[in-house]
Order: sequence, then structure tokens, then C-alpha cells
Amino acid sequence: MGSDPKGLAGLQRSLTAGFMDRFRPRVREFTRGAHYFRKSPIAIAGLIIILTFIMMALFAPVLAPVPPGQKDPYEMVYNFGEEWREPRDGHPFGQTRLGMDVYYGVIWGSRLSMTIALEVVVAAVLIGALLGLVAGYYGGWVDEALMRVTDVIFGIPGLILAMAILVGLGATLESLVIALVVVSWPTYARLTRGVALSVKNNLYVEAARASGSRGPKILLRHIFPNTLSPLMVQSTLDIGTVVLVAAGLSFIGFSFTTPTTAEWGKMVQDGQRHFGSAPEDWWPVFYPGFFIFMFVLGFNMLGDGLRDVLDPRLRR
Repeated sequence: MGSDPKGLAGLQRSLTAGFMDRFRPRVREFTRGAHYFRKSPIAIAGLIIILTFIMMALFAPVLAPVPPGQKDPYEMVYNFGEEWREPRDGHPFGQTRLGMDVYYGVIWGSRLSMTIALEVVVAAVLIGALLGLVAGYYGGWVDEALMRVTDVIFGIPGLILAMAILVGLGATLESLVIALVVVSWPTYARLTRGVALSVKNNLYVEAARASGSRGPKILLRHIFPNTLSPLMVQSTLDIGTVVLVAAGLSFIGFSFTTPTTAEWGKMVQDGQRHFGSAPEDWWPVFYPGFFIFMFVLGFNMLGDGLRDVLDPRLRR
């Protein structure tokens, strides 16, 4: 039985055309969104700030090399016996009264903060989006049970709940991630539930049910894509919030790191101890605090810009 090259070529062209027709609207929407993004100075400025922090975290071993013999790169570099503490050659951000290099702590602290924020946000999005989609689509007792749990967590101030979890589990880095995930996932659950409730009765979802598609397939192919834009905006905003909360917990004494770890909140706390008696030693407080401010500002600016770009009602 011989093959039919023309028939195979026609089938291939048909499949390619169908594939392109399916993704052409998505490409068109992406191009339109990129156009609006380029026109948003707030989004561009936020993206530049974030890219700067990403490059700082990625190239930390180059920007602040680990001293020979130091096993943990997140350990602050000590220079005992050095009299000078203000910014100077070799120590551009100065040193603390104990001889810790502020520049080294700021650079490696960016990598630690970025790691914590990404772990917390990714886990919170996965948990919250899954529970929210299930609650919104299936409704009934499933929705009631999941939303009541969400309401309980919302009813407790997030910082208080995070501190309680840290006290119960122990002030470690893993406990911090767990605490912040517990505090963060209800926001994504509420967000995705609202989207699921608004689109589950649309005609294309009804058509998918009529064609025999089951719940999980409908959730993944027809409802979940509608949640991507709000989830992207919310997660971008939350990355900065997570870093701010983590630094705040460390600053008020819920230290999830060792006393010598390069972490921004811990560095501000150490510098603040001597700032009252020696206000001229401003650099141990200023530099880590400034980097916290810029990190949060960058993600907030990017989140606001993405919201304007991804929401057609806000496009100008």
C-alpha cells in the first residue's frame, strides 16, 4: 500500500493552520499588552528596579566574593580590629561597630530575600488557586467549607498569625516560609473563586460540558486561563509584601536566621541598636533599609503597571 505525499502534506498544512488559528488571538493579545506595557513609565521603572535586584542576586558571588574558608555565603563578613567604619575604599557601604561589612550583607541579603519571596508566592499561588477554583466551580458544601476556612484565616491579623506559627514551629527559615504561605494563600483562593463563579456559566463552559468534558478538564482549559491575569498582578504585588513582612519579623526579634546571617531586617535591627547613641553611624541602618524600600517599590510599580495593561477597562 503506497503512501500519499500530497495527502500527508495537506494534512500537515491543515494541522498547522489549526494550531496557528488557535493561538493567533493569544499572540495578538500579548502584542497589544506589550505595546501598552511599553507606554507605561511606572511599569518600565518597576521592571528596571526588579531586573537590577535579579542581577544582583544572580551575580552575588561576583559582586561580593565569599572570603576563603567561609562555608556559608550568607554569613556576614567580619573585619575585626579595623578602626574605620564609615564608607570607604573596600567597604563602600561602611561597616558596623562589630566590623561587619554592610555591602556584603546587602548583596547577599538580596539573594536570600528573593529566595524567600519566590518560595512563598509560588506555594501560595498553587494552593490558593487550586482551592479557589474548586470552591467556585463546584459550589455547595465544598465552597462553604473552603471559604469558611479562608474566613477564619482572614479574621486573624496576618502578622500576628505568622508570629504565632513561628513561635509554635520555631524561628527557622522553613518555618517562616510555612507561616507566610499560610497567611498568603487565602487571598489567591478568594481571587480565583471569584473568577470561577463569574465564568463557570458562560456559553463556552456550557459547550465544554455538553461535549463531555469533565470538571478537572474544564477547570484547567476553560476557567484557569481567565485567572492568570489577576494572579499575575497579585503575585507581583505580594513578592514585595513578603520581603517586607519577613524583614519586619526579623527586625522585631522573630529572627529566623542566625545572628550573623546577611538578612536585611536583621541588619536594620543590628544597626538600629547603636543608632540612638551614635546617630552619626547612619550607614548600617540606611543601606539595608533603602534596599528593602526599593525592592518593595519596584514590585509595587510593576504590579500596578501590569494591572493597567492586563485589564482592558483600565487601559488608556
